[in-house]
Amino acid sequence: MKLKTKTIAIATLFTLILVVSTFAWTFAQPTPQRGPQIDVVRFKVVKSPDSVLFEMMTTDPATGLTGLDIATDLIRPADIETMASAGRTITTVPGFHMGFIRFNVRPDQTYRPGGASEENLLKGKVLSDVNFRYALFQCYDQDTIVASIYKYTVTPVKSMVPPAQGGWRNPGIVKPPYNPGNPITSTPGDGSACGVLKAAGYTYVGGEWKTPTAWGDEGDKPIPDLKVFTPTYETAPTSAEHGARFTTDCQNIGLPIVHEPMDFESYLELVYGEANFDLFMVFYGLARFPDHLYDMCHSSQDCQLVPWAYNAPGLHSDDLDDLVETIKFSLDHDEKVAAAWAAQEMLYDISYPECAFSTMMLYSRMYFNAHMNELTGVVNSPGYGSDNSWTYLNMRWTPGSDYERIEGTDDHVVIWQCGEEPESFNPCFAHTVYAWLIIAPALDGLMAVNPYTHQDMPWIATSWDTDQLPANYPVTLDSDNRYYEVDKDETYVIEEGMKVTYHLRNDVEWHDGNIYKASDAEFNLEFLRDNEIPRYMSTWEHIVDVQCPDDTTVIVYSNVTSQWLLYDFAGDAALMPPPVWSWLDGKPLQDILAYDPEGNLTTPTGAGPRFGTEWCPTQVYGTGPFIYTYYDPVAMYIDMPANRYYFLETGEIEALKATMFHSIGDVDNNGEVWGNDKTRYSLSYAYSSGEVPPYDVDADISGPEGVPDDMVDAWDGVLINFFWTDKKEYP
Repeated sequence: MKLKTKTIAIATLFTLILVVSTFAWTFAQPTPQRGPQIDVVRFKVVKSPDSVLFEMMTTDPATGLTGLDIATDLIRPADIETMASAGRTITTVPGFHMGFIRFNVRPDQTYRPGGASEENLLKGKVLSDVNFRYALFQCYDQDTIVASIYKYTVTPVKSMVPPAQGGWRNPGIVKPPYNPGNPITSTPGDGSACGVLKAAGYTYVGGEWKTPTAWGDEGDKPIPDLKVFTPTYETAPTSAEHGARFTTDCQNIGLPIVHEPMDFESYLELVYGEANFDLFMVFYGLARFPDHLYDMCHSSQDCQLVPWAYNAPGLHSDDLDDLVETIKFSLDHDEKVAAAWAAQEMLYDISYPECAFSTMMLYSRMYFNAHMNELTGVVNSPGYGSDNSWTYLNMRWTPGSDYERIEGTDDHVVIWQCGEEPESFNPCFAHTVYAWLIIAPALDGLMAVNPYTHQDMPWIATSWDTDQLPANYPVTLDSDNRYYEVDKDETYVIEEGMKVTYHLRNDVEWHDGNIYKASDAEFNLEFLRDNEIPRYMSTWEHIVDVQCPDDTTVIVYSNVTSQWLLYDFAGDAALMPPPVWSWLDGKPLQDILAYDPEGNLTTPTGAGPRFGTEWCPTQVYGTGPFIYTYYDPVAMYIDMPANRYYFLETGEIEALKATMFHSIGDVDNNGEVWGNDKTRYSLSYAYSSGEVPPYDVDADISGPEGVPDDMVDAWDGVLINFFWTDKKEYP
């Protein structure tokens, strides 16, 4: 689980300055400089595309600066072209992204307000009918709508795996053809939506569709109005227009499908918090792998049973469960790919009525992002775009440029667009990209990702090991597992599972100055499990125990095998500093989810020496490269200064980026894979390290194991050709 131009009121600005200035600079900044290149990232809420364009293109006469320096998720072609023609740096890649309209397919919808009303009974019968859903698919003119609204900024998709995820996508999925038909003249079996409805027993009488008489008490009744939630025209005009065109086509054949634009946060609460919806539109940013199919389709993730889980339609299909379990838990790559393809097919196979045609795919985005002229260091990562952690770490202004933004004594500032107001800064509850846009820079995981190749990289963890456990492996717990109801010192037998061991650095600090230790990872993972935090359910439900033999070793015992859990454990191990959250352990779930760590400025028991200073002013903190300060809900912005106690020096980060980019074919280390790289490779081809001078160590960039092999050979040439014309950073 994306308006108005706002200026900062003088009173609000001074209030913020006064609050920040009360924190004495007790701690001298380490030298050489640590953390990001930029000094401050300012996240500013600018909602509508019109306002974003204005802020990116209009300069203040007094300063010569624009209202925004970076705008992401651009989707209107005219906006992109306007910014490009003005010299803004535009980056683009196919995104790990998908958008869809999902249906509430639960046969029993009497849990909704109104209980066992006729409307709820009918909605359960109609929406759970695969024939009705199939007919709605035929009312969606996908290719025409996408081409006319978005042109080249999105790609129509048919399956729940976007093109950017490569071989995991099943290219053979075919959407039912657009063919609404005519409610009066269409006949059963003629291939139209109206024909499908008539073949299923629906009748068109007196200008309205009625349910099949075979349904008994729910038969021969007018189909009730079915609402489609979409974002509003003000916030997301293209999405609202998209939804309107679909509902209009449905209404043209007499189907009571009603367009209901709504504030994004409001309908997310209805959908994921209450499962109180008919249809809804939503867009997801994904990652490298298709494990989202488990989260969105497995019956255990039904959000009506577990609020804020991701299976919004309420899919309960044993066959689909088996496939997505294979995707999630198998260690056999070929088996996982086959299961991913089969799951995508099943969602379009009418012989699986519990799940087929429950998710109407819309499109996958090309990530178009705009950056102010002469803001450099922007890293454009395949699938992720330029909105990624490496851009945050590396972006900087070209000294002396016209748009260089310097504030205060010598703070270099970048203003980054946030598309909506964040709903929460509680990592247990925050669920929109807008909240995480702000929270994420304050956090880090145990592992990182090479932005150019997507290879795993050491970060807080220097290394890791994954071991498949012998059958029926006994684990003696070193703490209570409240979810499994197994006490400390008792033995839990893992029938089939794995042990993941992370080896940590010893110099990573929380923002409050406490050293990050293995016990902190244990606290985070077991807190999520024991308190059953919904958004992390597909991770913690498999954690048997987390153990720390010393301060730098974390061992996670899981009752399943899964490649993806290696990343999930690593990603969730530093969300919550124990001093802030330990007192909530065991409290009612609603209290944990409602907790506001920003609003409580008291010093937590056990907090480090920097808590309450400018380095850690609130209880929203982590180990990441930026410091959370205060979100101003009136001016709708937040300044996040760089963490100068970060575990990496600024120069080390730059060197890491250069090394990573060299490894994909930048032989001459000039920041671009281009002609001279191929020339030097060709001159040194077939020579090994003992043959000097023809052997060029810089051209020996890879081998069968993914590392230099002391020979310039085909492995190196393949990399250069694959990454041809790529750049280390932009512009």
